[in-house]
Amino acid sequence: QVAPAEQAATSAVALAADPSGLDHAFYRGQDGAVYGRTFRDGAWSAESSIGGRIVGAPSATLAQTTLVVGARGTDGALWLNINSNGTWGGWQSVGGVLSAAPAVVGGADGRIDVFVRGIDDGLWTRALPPGGTWSPWTSLGGRLASGPAGVNIGAGRLDVYAVGTHRAVWRATRTGSTW
Repeated sequence: QVAPAEQAATSAVALAADPSGLDHAFYRGQDGAVYGRTFRDGAWSAESSIGGRIVGAPSATLAQTTLVVGARGTDGALWLNINSNGTWGGWQSVGGVLSAAPAVVGGADGRIDVFVRGIDDGLWTRALPPGGTWSPWTSLGGRLASGPAGVNIGAGRLDVYAVGTHRAVWRATRTGSTW
């Protein structure tokens, strides 16, 4: 697939940084596909397409050494594209029915956690442990007015933030395996 030259961003930018000093930026282009650029030592790479057709903004993370980009597909499901050893694996559906852009959070051990606002406006999550299989979708409750944002704090802690229906910012914290 040949992409039109220099796709202007039509979404917020998702960022992922790796310890080597290489920063990754991803966004939806004018054609609905996801595009990426890298930044190292003060210089940007050329734009490149990783394909897909998405609604809203993508989310990106580094799970150990694996780069993960997630987005809401045109079918409303969560789709992920995983880059291992410099090669993109192609878009795969993780399921669910989203009503906003997702959050994708990577762990230092390679774990991938995804968070979405479901069509019930609740916060939902699913996880892929290193070398394992996807957990079932689990509701964390709430009544959200925005998509979630998440961050791995380290030492077994992960925080997820979202705007509630009363316009306050709410946080859910997981320590170990307990929310």
